[in-house]
Amino acid sequence: MGTNDLDDDAFMDQFLQELSDAPDDEFPEWADAEDLGRLHLQSFASELAGGLELHQSRGFLRLTGDGVRGHSLNLDDAGIVLSNFQRLVTSAGASHEGVKYSRGPISQEIIQRTQLALTSSPGRGSVVLEFQPVADESRERYPNGEIPLVGENAPLVEASVDIAFSVLSTAADLDKQLDSVDELFGDLGVRVASAALALAETAASARLDLNLSWQRPGIGRRKVEVSAAQCATFSAVLKGHGLDSDVDTLTGSLRTISDRKKIDLEIDDPENEGQRIIVPIAKGDVDLTPFHLGQLVDISVESRLSIKPGGAERRTYTALFIAPHNHPD
Repeated sequence: MGTNDLDDDAFMDQFLQELSDAPDDEFPEWADAEDLGRLHLQSFASELAGGLELHQSRGFLRLTGDGVRGHSLNLDDAGIVLSNFQRLVTSAGASHEGVKYSRGPISQEIIQRTQLALTSSPGRGSVVLEFQPVADESRERYPNGEIPLVGENAPLVEASVDIAFSVLSTAADLDKQLDSVDELFGDLGVRVASAALALAETAASARLDLNLSWQRPGIGRRKVEVSAAQCATFSAVLKGHGLDSDVDTLTGSLRTISDRKKIDLEIDDPENEGQRIIVPIAKGDVDLTPFHLGQLVDISVESRLSIKPGGAERRTYTALFIAPHNHPD
C-alpha cells in the first residue's frame, strides 16, 4: 500500500508501528521529527527502486554572530569561509585516501570527488548556505551499476565531510577533547590541520558562528555548532601545539650563506620532474660557517603549511639542522 492510500493519522500509525517492530540495529538514528520523516521517505523510495539509493547527500552552513547583519554579511568573509571549508573537506578526503603528507598537490581525482556545489537562502538573523556534492554519488556507491552484496560503498565526499565535522566537533568541545587534539591531527595529517586552522581563523576574525548540518541518505542528520570564540581558541591550540607544521628534510645546493639573510637552497622541483627551484629557508639557529656556496647539503626543516585567501597554499621553512649530504649524523 502506498503512502497516498492512507490519511495522515493512519500513515503515522503505520510508520510508528514499523519503527517499533524494527530490530535495534536497524532503527534509524535521527535528529528531529523532520529528519525522521526524511529517512522514512528515502527508505520508501529506495524500496520502490529495488534497493538503489537515489538521493544525494546535502548540507547546510548557517552563519550567525556579530559578523552577520540581518541576513547579510561581507562577501569577502563568506567567500573565505566557504573556500576554507571546501579546503578542509578536500584535505580530509586526501587523508582518508592515505595522502597525509603536506608536500605536493592533492590529485585532481580526489579534488573532483570531494567538490561541493552551493545554493543559498536567507534566514532571520543569519545567512544559510546549502551545499551538496558535485559528483554523482551513485557512481561510487554502485560501481558498474551494481548493488554491493556485502556492506556499502561510501562515496569519498561523504567520508570527507564526516571527517570535517569531527574536526569541527573537536573545536566545539575543546574543553573535553583537548588531550586528544594531537592524536586526532597526528592521524589526519598536517594538511587537514592547516585547513582547519585557516577556517577557524577566518570565522574568528570575521566574528562568525558556524552552524553546520549534513544529511546522508538513510542516515540521521549530523549537526555541529562552533562559535567565533571557540574558533579563536581552537586556532590558538593548533598553532600552539605546532599541528600546522611537520619536520622534513630538504636536499639541495646552497645558493646563499649569510648571517642576515634566509638560506636559498636549490632543490629538485617536487611537482615538475627535471626542473630545479630555489627554496628560501629561515636560518633558525643553524651555523652556516662550515659550509660553502654550491655545497650539497641536507637541511632538516620545520615545514609550515598555511592557506592564503582564495585557497592557495603557502609553505614556509625554518632550518633546524644542516649537514653535508649523506653525512652519517
